[in-house]
Amino acid sequence: MNARSVGAILAVALFSGSGLSACGTAASPAPEVAAPPLDQSRPPSEVVEVVESHAREGFEHTGGVLKRTGIVVADAGGQRLEPGEFGRARSIEALFAEGEHSFRLALNYSAAESEGDPERICDVGVADGAYVSCEAEKVEGLTKFVKVMALLPPEEVYIREPLVIARPDRLKEHDGLVWYRRSVQFVDPENSRIVSASEVFPANSVDAAMKEMRMSITELTNMASDPDLAMDVTE
Repeated sequence: MNARSVGAILAVALFSGSGLSACGTAASPAPEVAAPPLDQSRPPSEVVEVVESHAREGFEHTGGVLKRTGIVVADAGGQRLEPGEFGRARSIEALFAEGEHSFRLALNYSAAESEGDPERICDVGVADGAYVSCEAEKVEGLTKFVKVMALLPPEEVYIREPLVIARPDRLKEHDGLVWYRRSVQFVDPENSRIVSASEVFPANSVDAAMKEMRMSITELTNMASDPDLAMDVTE
């Protein structure tokens, strides 16, 4: 499977907003980020529209022809929802692509994923090989994560996702491109809300991938910390 074909499939795949996202090897200076308002309940269709419009606006300057490749709305179990079911949404993702670059803006609601000690989450993830790198800091009552993750096509045929976590032992045996994901994620534990912005690009090394990324860490930070995305879905 080549980079272009996997990239196309990746753009329409459901990626959860959990800690297993990607990020930069060297974080840029953190911009001033204001804490999003805590009460912005909106109708489901409006929330989806806001996520999509903000994703397009944030990613459109990346160069080339930006294509919307999917809007994925899912419930707590990861089941995709139809428009009439959006009131049960626990995950809303806007997916875009330009060439071999894949972009995602996601709004997730998960009490379990919004809890835990940030530094320990990073330390365990790096030690376990889930993250290539991970940094965490507190920003105005929120937790900001900057992560990088290596991905490869799954070896098991029953796995539907086009790319899965590539553990160190598999990476050592792998000869070819690796898909690296860089992301910035803001976690609001008080409201069980997670907003993340990310980019994925295939390369032969993490350093090569980072050099080719179209979105800087600062730009991803600005997208993920946008107060307009601090929304809750009304039933």
